[in-house]
Amino acid sequence: MKAAWKRCVKSWQLEHLGQSLTKKDFPGVFNQAWDVVATIENAIHGLRKPGLFPLDPKGIDLSKLEPSKHANPVRNCGDAPEHSSEASPKPVLPNSDNDFNLILPRFHL
Repeated sequence: MKAAWKRCVKSWQLEHLGQSLTKKDFPGVFNQAWDVVATIENAIHGLRKPGLFPLDPKGIDLSKLEPSKHANPVRNCGDAPEHSSEASPKPVLPNSDNDFNLILPRFHL
């Protein structure tokens, strides 16, 4: 997208010498760049690499499903804050292809 955007802006600038790209002009230039990059091939490639389509459980990076180490834990109103030096337990992640049936919905195309 970045390369297509730069080409479209350069083309616009050559057609509008001495002018600045304004908010009014932006949608038209962006649309030209979008039309170049918004292809079925790019969409398929973008979904294939992370294992989303076609669904490939081995392609999904499970470390991205772990909770943030920086977020505050969610507590119920009556819970007292924990003052433990022990590390928080790791979340239970799927360990087989069958476990993904419980986590990921089935998509039928």
